[in-house]
Amino acid sequence: MIYTIIKQKKNKWLQKPDCVVIDLIKYMREKGHLRDTQIEAIETYLYLKIEGNNKPLWELFSEGFFNEGTDLDKLDINKTARDYLAANTNALALFDFARQKTKGVSYLPELEKLIIKHPKNP
Repeated sequence: MIYTIIKQKKNKWLQKPDCVVIDLIKYMREKGHLRDTQIEAIETYLYLKIEGNNKPLWELFSEGFFNEGTDLDKLDINKTARDYLAANTNALALFDFARQKTKGVSYLPELEKLIIKHPKNP
């Protein structure tokens, strides 16, 4: 599940017109000296080093680096939960992570429900 999130974010980064490594990646693919998995590993490494500012993975998650941009005003949650999540980046990052879906199912549906019900003590 974490791999999927990182891969999605990395792929979005590589598709940006201002991506600083796109020419390097194209060059590696054209030369054909590396396997696809090796190139993918290099892409991920460069994404975390450049876009993630060389921060540890736990710090990137807790800062909300991998968040999907959840708009709390559009969610059906109580005011206490909304206010708490808006004021606490770490809690919002955990909540957003729990809400992300794969194949239409939340990664951690029980955690998502628990955070909504008890935002200060999940």
